[in-house]
Amino acid sequence: MKNDVETPSDMSISRPHIQLDRYGEVATVNWNTHHQEPVMLDDLVFIISFISIVSLYPHSLQDLLDSYYKAFLYMSRKIESSKYHLEHCLLPGQIIAFNNRRFLHSRNSFQLNGGFRNFHTTYVNIDYLRSQFLVLGKALGFNESPKNIFMSTL
Repeated sequence: MKNDVETPSDMSISRPHIQLDRYGEVATVNWNTHHQEPVMLDDLVFIISFISIVSLYPHSLQDLLDSYYKAFLYMSRKIESSKYHLEHCLLPGQIIAFNNRRFLHSRNSFQLNGGFRNFHTTYVNIDYLRSQFLVLGKALGFNESPKNIFMSTL
């Protein structure tokens, strides 16, 4: 991440690319290659566990790394394939909101054409949002929470 003079930062991320919830379903996809650290031993232990599940346990550390990077490249190509992209240019006054942990997203560069870019981000605590959603649902007569909306809370 570029350092802003007024708000310096130094960011790196160390998380599994795919995290499962307690039901064994995908809860979070972490894919930010701009901030990604090199593969660490803890990551390899996770990969060994995953690969063991599908009976493809490699015989050496090199095999493990090769398997990881092969899967990494496969996922990268899928993510970068335009077949899976949806582009939308927001108009003045429009917003977009989504669960940052369940929705892969990015921004494209664009030409200002004499205007200016007024871009703001905000984050909402998922537990607070879930609570408000459940309270509203109960007020409207819904007593069951849709499981798939808030699965990013592991």
